[in-house]
Amino acid sequence: MTAAGWPLRTARTLIRSARADDLPALYAIATRPEVARMLFLFRPGMDADDFAARFPLDTTTPPFRAVIERDGAVVGSIGVGIAGRGEPAAPIWYFLDPVVAGGGLGSEVVVGFATWLDRAGIGPLSADVFTDNPASRRVLEKAGFQLSDEGMGVSAARAAPAPIWRFHRAAGSPG
Repeated sequence: MTAAGWPLRTARTLIRSARADDLPALYAIATRPEVARMLFLFRPGMDADDFAARFPLDTTTPPFRAVIERDGAVVGSIGVGIAGRGEPAAPIWYFLDPVVAGGGLGSEVVVGFATWLDRAGIGPLSADVFTDNPASRRVLEKAGFQLSDEGMGVSAARAAPAPIWRFHRAAGSPG
């Protein structure tokens, strides 16, 4: 995949490939109980090596997770998987440090990343969101994602499966 326009700049962030020295900050964010319960793979206290295995370094070839920086500090991650197993859309994943959440930064990052994926020829896209995370639903809708289904999802940070919304975004959707 071409990395034209990479690293990606939005109005307030830099989205770039992950480096080994980013992993401690990302781990600290993604394993916070209030963050991890909204994610599928991460949980408080998970092994740091297991966490690091989810972050291929210095790449923009899916599947990958990128780093979100604001004012030079790591504040989250966004990434994309590979369509497969009967699913025609590539899943995206993202998380932000709660310290920077709530000011439209999530929408800015997801819109910018989805647009970059369009230019790179990756799409359509999908995303699953726990229904007790309406802020993430709004982020996806602002990026041109449409609610397509509901179901149950499993998070490593939850004791039991929980309801999710499933979203899809056609390649080239306005966001």
